[in-house]
Amino acid sequence: MLYRSEQEVNSNDISKVHAESETFEFTSWSNVPPPSRFTFPTTPQDAWKLLVGSTEGDVTLNVQRYDGTTAHLAKTQTWKVAPANLAGTIYYWEINQGNVVRLKVGDTAPENFLQKPPGVTCVACHSVSADGSTLVAGFHGGYSPWGTFNTQDGSSIYATDTASGFQAISPDGAYVVYGQSAGAASMSLSASTNLTPLATLTPPAGAVTHPTWSNDGDKLAYGVRTDGNWLDFNNSSLYVADVDALAASITNQIEIVPNSDPTLRTNTYPTFSPDSQWIAFQRSNQCRTRGALGEVWLTSADGAMIKPLTALNGTGVLPGVEGQASYQPTFLPVAVGGYFWLVFESERTYGNTLTDTNPASRRKQLWVAAI
Repeated sequence: MLYRSEQEVNSNDISKVHAESETFEFTSWSNVPPPSRFTFPTTPQDAWKLLVGSTEGDVTLNVQRYDGTTAHLAKTQTWKVAPANLAGTIYYWEINQGNVVRLKVGDTAPENFLQKPPGVTCVACHSVSADGSTLVAGFHGGYSPWGTFNTQDGSSIYATDTASGFQAISPDGAYVVYGQSAGAASMSLSASTNLTPLATLTPPAGAVTHPTWSNDGDKLAYGVRTDGNWLDFNNSSLYVADVDALAASITNQIEIVPNSDPTLRTNTYPTFSPDSQWIAFQRSNQCRTRGALGEVWLTSADGAMIKPLTALNGTGVLPGVEGQASYQPTFLPVAVGGYFWLVFESERTYGNTLTDTNPASRRKQLWVAAI
């Protein structure tokens, strides 16, 4: 779907849309009155599916307008089509409903699938095992005890009344690291169906935040905050550690991203790439994302290379502070079509559909970027 501002297009204008690759060509002349949203036709054939199904690499798109007197110059973009279809499922929190829902690739609406344990009214902060089998989530708000769910049917596997907040789950769903909301600096490692601590993650200073497990099962990445509380803080560095759940050990903690930026001093919400060699993370001026100045950055797992994802963030392209309105990245745990795929939240505007620029009321969206 293509978007143009309502001011550019009059109700009787004719728009020409032309898309072309080495193996595909599409041209449309049509009347697209305000709010001027064009959808590739689905009859007699689905033009979009034909385009992406026959093309690998660049597609050139031209949009041109004739207002009855003048044929205006075309606006041109180049899109790149990956040689594969995305796989997997996106799980996210519907904040206004207090539910974790999931959106399967290709579906037009999310599925409300979790079966809440008795007495649980809100399921919120969550993680999903890399093999897709198990989801761990915090309940209620406040001290946010944790529990696990079978993603096959949404059934509750194990529910606790032990403070957690944010959790990390092992790639096979067998182990959980939890305890961010417990009021202590450390977090605990347990089996996903047993509260007996097997190991403790205690940083050299500060308190652990937002842990995540690598897809090979060998490492944890996490923030270490030095101010605030488990929900609200402004200063944190990014760490990695070796983890061996079978040996019940967490060792070799290393700081890989210090909070050295003069403005964006909160480094947290890490996520490992499918090959466990890279970590995307949120670099922001505060932990809470509402109205924050936030960017998504990438670091090697050893911290040797750190860089902002400027195209993803829209740096220098999006207006005002919208180039610093990206948060909470999550990698798809498998590579598809030669790319790593990264889901992230943003509060940027979107064409003429979402136009609110007020940081207190603008809406969050889910975006996907190819790395």
